[in-house]
Amino acid sequence: MCIASVFITVIYVFLLKWITKPLLYVSMAIILICFILLGGWSWVKRSEYDPVKEKKNFDYATAGAAVAWAIAGIYFCFMCCCWKNISLGATIMEAASEFVSSNLRVVVLPLLMYLFSMIFFAYWTVTAVYVYSIGTAEFKENSFIANIVWEKSNRYIMWYFLFGLFWVVAFMICLQQFIIACMTCMWYFSGQGQEMSDSTGEVSMFKAISWGTWYHCGTVAFGSFCIAVVTMIRVVFEYLAK
Repeated sequence: MCIASVFITVIYVFLLKWITKPLLYVSMAIILICFILLGGWSWVKRSEYDPVKEKKNFDYATAGAAVAWAIAGIYFCFMCCCWKNISLGATIMEAASEFVSSNLRVVVLPLLMYLFSMIFFAYWTVTAVYVYSIGTAEFKENSFIANIVWEKSNRYIMWYFLFGLFWVVAFMICLQQFIIACMTCMWYFSGQGQEMSDSTGEVSMFKAISWGTWYHCGTVAFGSFCIAVVTMIRVVFEYLAK
């Protein structure tokens, strides 16, 4: 299933280079037409009700047509006012798909980071079991599981250990994002994004990894630390709520 997902993703990225703008514009047109047709259908249903005997249904159909056409009008105004931004977003999506299609090794990065995260999580789980077992074991009758009595410091150790898990996983994710950003900058500023470019071999994953792990490791660590702090706050509040 994982291999099939990667294969489908690669095909989608290749197609996205050619169908981004048509798909976006056609989707926007379909949404607008659907609201217009919905208003027309409500208006037709309105004529089937008697304004006196079926006043309630008549008013509902009239209101439905008015609301649908009003939404269609507002949506059309937004399309006209934001057309430059919409076109720019479509162009960015097109450029992103072109970058990924010309640097397919980027697809391997999330898989590698996921593998490293699973290895670290397995190590963390085993270590957490040992940390959890620190304390005095109380045995109960007719029970094969002992109750571990913690001291106050043990609870702090477990919270600290949980924060370490969040920090390391966030660091791996941030490092992956930094490497992809570096490769994107190499691809863009070397002129490979242009149609008439002869530049080849300018995008180096190993150079991006060296930049991330040697020159900008502190920046990545600080950013992942902030993410870990926010995640830890959420977990603490969830713990207090329960």
